[in-house]
Amino acid sequence: MRVTLALCALLLCCAARAAVVEGPIEAPEIPALPATLVPQSGAPNLADALSSPLTAASIEAAVPASVLPALSAAAASLDAARGEAGSSQAAQAHAAQASARRAADGITAKAGPEAAFGQVFDGNFEKGSIEAELAAPMPGRDGNVALSKIDTSYDGKLTKKKAGKKLAEDRAALDDYQQKIFADKKNKILFVLQGMDTGGKDGIIKHVLKGLSPQGFKISGFKPPTEEEAGHDFLWRIKKALGGPGQITVFNRSHYEDALVPIAKGTLPLSEIDRRIAAVNQFEKELTDDGWTIVKVFLHVSKEKNWERLEERRTNPKKQWKLSPADLVSRQNWEKNQKAYEYVIARTNTPYAPWFIVPADKKWYRNYAVGRLYKRALKRLHPRWPKPKDLPKRIPK
Repeated sequence: MRVTLALCALLLCCAARAAVVEGPIEAPEIPALPATLVPQSGAPNLADALSSPLTAASIEAAVPASVLPALSAAAASLDAARGEAGSSQAAQAHAAQASARRAADGITAKAGPEAAFGQVFDGNFEKGSIEAELAAPMPGRDGNVALSKIDTSYDGKLTKKKAGKKLAEDRAALDDYQQKIFADKKNKILFVLQGMDTGGKDGIIKHVLKGLSPQGFKISGFKPPTEEEAGHDFLWRIKKALGGPGQITVFNRSHYEDALVPIAKGTLPLSEIDRRIAAVNQFEKELTDDGWTIVKVFLHVSKEKNWERLEERRTNPKKQWKLSPADLVSRQNWEKNQKAYEYVIARTNTPYAPWFIVPADKKWYRNYAVGRLYKRALKRLHPRWPKPKDLPKRIPK
């Protein structure tokens, strides 16, 4: 009889809590009740308790102490379910708004894990090449890339002097290739630069790409979206920033910010993050199918070196203008940002747009490595000077 009464109380308590939860919720697993229940001394009869207004106190007084853990567990489970239901409703509303923006912009993203994560690239490059040396590793058991296992101070067993000499040679080649690509107007190139603050994105543009002609060179960076940009799908502003045939487009931070930042800050549900990853993979596949060459570089700097460079910005009058509050916030959330990169890189490292992890603690090696990657990417296009069809035999005097 006491077991029956306890079960009745449990069901009444669960029903009272479940009534406030919208939509079907899976019932929590309730611990098995003991075979013998010993009521509290002086506890009122359950029937008496139910004759008065139902309250938590009246039920608790009528139910034996040995049953209370089961009641508490059931109540906690239902409270959690109620919270998840609310979060799910918010996520559904956000997804509906995002879907409307994508439809208005004519942007689609295939569903399913194959589209979301693409074909994970195993880094099968030419043996001994800079690509093979710096290719993003395969994901670990957790499905992410282990950045902590990559030495940020790696220098390729080069000296600073030798790396500088090679970079000078590669810059000369880049200049030659760019002129031919610009003249031919056939190839389209996208260089993606990502990395933590002080990793050297600006440094790459200054030291590696400084010899390129502005005519065939376009740089874009992406800060938090404006009100107009926020009214569209996140790829809308990215597509507008692409250069045309014969141009090299450089993204100093890129479309990846729209997945990395929400992961680190926890501002979007994982379903939307993965939807954006799917859209990124599809976007890059469409570009390469259309003849684009994409080189994606993650500049991997250590937390210690990041501190040194931020401190230099703070104390050097010529660099103080570069120090911003966002740099400090990024440093405070270092581990979260690293985890975000590990998640995103693993799921967007594809055969058509692979990632390269460039150690960035030593600036001279960082510049050499990125310069070599860029030069080899353009060389594979076999740039040639175009031959006009209607070339006159002579120029009239």
